[in-house]
This record gives sequence, structure tokens and C-alpha cells, in this order.
Amino acid sequence: MDSSLIIGVVIVLILFFIILYFANKYTLEEAQSKNNKVNDSVKKGSTATEEWVKHGGDMTEMMKEMAEESGATDMSEKEKEEINKKDFGKLTKTQIKDRQVYAAVRAYAELMKVDGEMHPNEMLLLGKFSEKEQKKLSKDYSQESEEFKFVWAKEENVFTCLKTYNKRQIKSFFNDLFAIAAIDGDMAESEISFICNFYANITGVSEEDAAKKILEMFGIWRAENNV
Repeated sequence: MDSSLIIGVVIVLILFFIILYFANKYTLEEAQSKNNKVNDSVKKGSTATEEWVKHGGDMTEMMKEMAEESGATDMSEKEKEEINKKDFGKLTKTQIKDRQVYAAVRAYAELMKVDGEMHPNEMLLLGKFSEKEQKKLSKDYSQESEEFKFVWAKEENVFTCLKTYNKRQIKSFFNDLFAIAAIDGDMAESEISFICNFYANITGVSEEDAAKKILEMFGIWRAENNV
């Protein structure tokens, strides 16, 4: 096997495990304390993800729970609080672009996990899309970067970063989400709801309008890719 291909595969695998590792930072107790509506509906032994899959709605609890599984504690509560309170002032175009990259990578990882299964092809696509995003960064991908920490300090920050997308970027981003969701041959309802929620949060439209738009965009994507 060509040495450059081997190096490429290794880089993708390393990135994949970094993403999954940092998709698990928050404690279940913290997540439950911030959304009473979800708490009231969750029975003993049930998870926020299961409740979201069943009932839809706000995905805050589900995103936090998915980010908790490996118990990563690299970013302390104090550090997250400081980041979320910090006034970053007017962002440069470079900062905005770098934030978009870290937010997109997090979104890809969470979509891959939302149906409860991680298909090998999903993992390959995650590596491919994440590598593509990294090439847009002004500097190397780093867990110590201000942009990385901002994206992982609070789930709402993901949407904040992606709201800066233009129409072309929105189309490209959601096409990537469609590809990840459909690659295993079975696009789950939870994946569709996840994508619709992202569209609603990024564009500011209602959930109903988001669902209609996603259906339209998905149809175009299928036609363009002969799926």
C-alpha cells in the first residue's frame, strides 16, 4: 500500500477518535438540570436521546447526553463558563471561518451517533468530511484553539457558528449531512429530525418550514447523486 495512503488513513482515524472523545464532555446531571420539560418526560432508565427520538422538540438535552458518554473532562466547568461569558468583540473573517469548521465537524459526529448505531461507512464519511473541513482552517486543527473551545463550551455555540453560513455553504453543509444519514441505506426518523432541527436553528425558520425545506433539499440531493 502506498505510504501516503497509509498516512492519510492514520490521520483520518486519529481525527475520528478525537471527535468522538470530545463529543462527550458534559455530565448527565448538568444536562438534566437545564431542561425541566425533558426531565419531566424521561422515565427511570430512559435517556434524553430516546425521549428526543420519540417526541422531537428541543435537542439541547440530547446533544449534551451524546457528549457525555466517554467522560471527557478536559474543559472544566469554570473554563466553559469563562468562554461563554467572554466578549470576543467583532470577529475577523478568519475567526468566523475557523469557528464554522469546528462546528461542522461536531455536527457530523453527532449526526452519526443519533440513530444509536455507527455504521463503518458513516465513520469513513465522517473522516472524509472532517478532513475536508480541516483544510479550510487558518492553522492546524487543535483542541487548544479558542475556536474549538468555543464550539464545545456550549451546544448553542454550534448554531451560533453555523448561522454565519451563506446560502452556498448551507447547501454544502446539509448535503454532507444527507450523505452521512443515508450512507447506511436507512435514513432513520431521528436523523431526519436532527437535520431539520439544525436547519431551523441555523436559519431561524420554524420547525414546520424547516421540515418542508429539508424535504425539498433532500430531493434535490438525491437527484444530483442518483440515490
